[in-house]
Amino acid sequence: MSFDFVVVSELLKYCISGIVATLGFVLVCNINFKRMPTALIGTALTIAFWYFALGLTSNDFFSNLVAAMAATAYAEIMARVTKTPTTVYLVPEIISLVPGGKLYYTMASLMASDTEGFRKNGYDTLAIALGIAVGIVIISTLFSIITAQKKHFTAIK
Repeated sequence: MSFDFVVVSELLKYCISGIVATLGFVLVCNINFKRMPTALIGTALTIAFWYFALGLTSNDFFSNLVAAMAATAYAEIMARVTKTPTTVYLVPEIISLVPGGKLYYTMASLMASDTEGFRKNGYDTLAIALGIAVGIVIISTLFSIITAQKKHFTAIK
């Protein structure tokens, strides 16, 4: 993938729309104002990882897996830095990855008895959701193992 004007402008378009969507979510859910900037930065990073992974493979599962892993790592780090629960950062970052449009078209195909459209859109929706879930589980598990090991070694001393 070459870094030309089209790629950068496309990435900026995705980042800005994701940040606006996340800002709306953060405002509705009453997340602490001082945590908003870090949540919005996390969203931009998540979208950037998604965009570059999608450009490398054109695979919905892989791109959402990579983006969810990046979002979870960022959320885990920021949660430790600010001494806040991880979900305060993770949920707003993941919102931009949720396959709302694909889910809508899956249900529309189901209601219209379009079996082929339902199958294709349903498969895409499940691949995206599974990529998000697996990415979160992998990084959360790694951080849990690291934290447990750190506590174990601290207790030995």
